[in-house]
Amino acid sequence: MFAADVLKVLYAPHKVFKQIVQNPKYWGPLLVLLIFTGVQTGLYYAQYSKTYYEQTQPTIGQLSTWTDNTALWVTAPTATVSSNVLDIMNTTFYGNTSLQFDLLNSSSLSLAISDLNGSVNCGPGSFQELYLQIKVVQPTTAPSSAFIRLFSGGSNYFQTELTSELSNETSSFWSNLTIPVGSSNWQSIGAPSWSSITGMNITLSFPETSSITVRIGSLFFRGFYQTPIEIYGAGGFTASVVFSGLFTFIIQWLALSAVFFLVIKLMKGPVTWKPVFISIAFALVTMIVQTLIILVTTATLPAQIRYPFEFAYGFQVTYNPQIVALFSAESQFIYNTVIAPELATLTSVTAIVVILTYVWITLIGSTIVRAITEFTWTKSLLASAASVILTYIILSLLSAFGIV
Repeated sequence: MFAADVLKVLYAPHKVFKQIVQNPKYWGPLLVLLIFTGVQTGLYYAQYSKTYYEQTQPTIGQLSTWTDNTALWVTAPTATVSSNVLDIMNTTFYGNTSLQFDLLNSSSLSLAISDLNGSVNCGPGSFQELYLQIKVVQPTTAPSSAFIRLFSGGSNYFQTELTSELSNETSSFWSNLTIPVGSSNWQSIGAPSWSSITGMNITLSFPETSSITVRIGSLFFRGFYQTPIEIYGAGGFTASVVFSGLFTFIIQWLALSAVFFLVIKLMKGPVTWKPVFISIAFALVTMIVQTLIILVTTATLPAQIRYPFEFAYGFQVTYNPQIVALFSAESQFIYNTVIAPELATLTSVTAIVVILTYVWITLIGSTIVRAITEFTWTKSLLASAASVILTYIILSLLSAFGIV
C-alpha cells in the first residue's frame, strides 16, 4: 500500500495526498527515506569510483613538516639553519615560512634530512614524484653541479643530477621542481629500495668560494592518486555516504515541512503538523528521481578524474570558482582546462535537474496545501511556491555558514 502511494505521487498527486492527509502514517516516509539513501549511496559510488585525489607525504594538512623544523636538518660544512618568514611561497598548503641555510666562505653546501618520520614508499602504485621549491640567493651564479640523493637505509641511496634544472637559477626567483622518482633517471648506489625511502640529501657546488644562502620553500612527495573509497576503505566510505544520504533527506524534510506549516498558518489555513510532515516526505520522492537521473549521467564521466593534491581537502566532484582560486596556478589550470570540461555534461545535467526538481516539488506542494486547506488552486500554488523559495534560501544560508 505504501509503495503504491509513493508511485502515485509521481503520476496522481492530487488523488494520493487526499488519502495521505486523512490517514498520515510514518511507514511511507520511512520507505522514501530508505530508497533515497540507497540511490544516493549508489550515486556516490558511481562518482567516486572514478574520482582520484592526489596524496602527499607528508600528508596534505602537514605539508610543511620537513621545512618548518630546522632541527631535522644537518649540513656540511656546518651552516646556520633558520626559518625565513619574509621570503615564502605563501599558500594555505605550503606553510608560512621557508627554510634558510647560510654559510660563509665555501664553494659547496650539503643539506641532509635523515628523519622522514618513517619511510616513504616510492615504488609502483605509490608516490611517483618529489616536489621541491628551492632558491639560491647567494652566490648569484648558478651551481656548477647539483645532486639530490634519496637514502634507503644506511649508505644505500638513489642519486640524480639537478644541475640543468638550476642552470637558470637567479636570486630573484624560486625554482619549482617536480622530480620523477622510481625511474631509470636515478643512479643506484649500494642496494637501495624505492619502497623504503628514509632520508634525503641535496648537494650544491659553485665555481668559486663565496657566501652561500639557500632557501627551501616546500618539500614533499606526490603523484600518488586514490579514490575516496580506497582512502577510507569500503566500510568507512559506505558509512559516510549513508549518513550523508540520511542527513540530506532529513534536513530537506524538516525544513520544507516547517516552512510549509508556517506559511499555511500565516495564510490562515487550518493545519496540523503531522499531515504536513508526512505529506512532504512523500513529495520528496522527487529527490529520488533527481538522484537517479544524475546517477545515469555519471556514465559520461571518464574512467579517471585526477585532482591535484589541493582538492583533496574536501572530497567533491565540482568546485566553485572561489574555492579553485585558493589553489596554485598550476592546479587552477588543470581544473579549468582538463577537469571542468570532463565534468561539463554532469554539471549541466545536475543544474537543470535540480531546478526542475524544485519546480516539481512546488507543483506537488500545491496539491498538499489544497488537500490540507481546500484553498483555491491559485492560492495553494502561491503558498507552495513561497514555501519552496523560503526553504531554498534558508538552506543556502545554512550551507554558506557551514551549518549544513
